[in-house]
Amino acid sequence: TAGEVIIPDVLALKSGAGLGDTITIMGRQFRVAGLSKETFSMANSITFLSYSDLEKLLSAPGMASYFLVTAEPGVSPEALAERIRQTVPGANAMSRDAFVASDRSMARQMGVDIIRVMTLVGFVVGALVIGLTMYTATVRRAREYGIAKALGARNRRLLGVVAFQALAITLLGVVVAVAIAYLARPVIQALVPEIALVYPLESMVRLGL
Repeated sequence: TAGEVIIPDVLALKSGAGLGDTITIMGRQFRVAGLSKETFSMANSITFLSYSDLEKLLSAPGMASYFLVTAEPGVSPEALAERIRQTVPGANAMSRDAFVASDRSMARQMGVDIIRVMTLVGFVVGALVIGLTMYTATVRRAREYGIAKALGARNRRLLGVVAFQALAITLLGVVVAVAIAYLARPVIQALVPEIALVYPLESMVRLGL
């Protein structure tokens, strides 16, 4: 409806605006008619308003940034996008998959690669901590290992004991880390609502491995 907007719930929380409140956008006042979920990020946020209000705000009557086109059954989205590019000069038509890939590439440029590097650094630090822990434990028990070897224990068995201890520590560390991650998620999102924490099973398995 004209004069109304729907804003992200995170933005409402950060600004203190609620349903029925009045907010100012580009010098014009609008009433908050609804709150949307998963439409806010650190990079940008999405606010919904009527097309007529947007025309007035941007002083661009009859203009549009993009159109959403649905292909008829049996028509390939890629083929349709190619037909649109050939038919409409200057138009950049993309299939949904291509559009998602483009947005993902932009997101990577805005910091995802940095997060991946931080993840790799965390992995290396974790591996070094486990290695140092096992080295210290092995040195402390060197006397016991010497006695076991004198009693006939083979090197392979002693190495197996050390490897089992390392595996046990690693598995325990993964379990504790996952538990902390899930317990900390509501706290982090309450303190920093603009950050959405998602733990895909694939990522958790890869981390464990």
